[in-house]
Amino acid sequence: MKPSDYEFAIGDKVVTICGDVGHIVDICKCDRCLERGFCELTWRSDINHNVSWITIYDAERDFDDFYQIGKYQFDHTFKQSRIRSMIIEKEVELRRLKKQLEVMEEKELEVARLKKQLEVIDVLEKEDD
Repeated sequence: MKPSDYEFAIGDKVVTICGDVGHIVDICKCDRCLERGFCELTWRSDINHNVSWITIYDAERDFDDFYQIGKYQFDHTFKQSRIRSMIIEKEVELRRLKKQLEVMEEKELEVARLKKQLEVIDVLEKEDD
């Protein structure tokens, strides 16, 4: 198919070969896109809310970075090695966030302990008065 043969709409699902899923949020209607016969697409990831574009360059390469755009599914396979790499990155990030949460919880306990000590000191000072 030629780039001009595709029909896309805002809200159409986008799935990359790396497994990122999102939806089309804008379709360019500038004179340049209309002259070329392909209106470039802006899409937002449902996972991390990053915004990306699907350009004439993607269309000319038969959308080789995409598994699905709208009603069109392409014969491109997911890059398993990339997905494995993404899983590892997410696991590292999860461990970092868990550690950060532990530190925050420890600090909250310390603050609560110090507040108790201050309350005791206040009571003792009032008794001395």
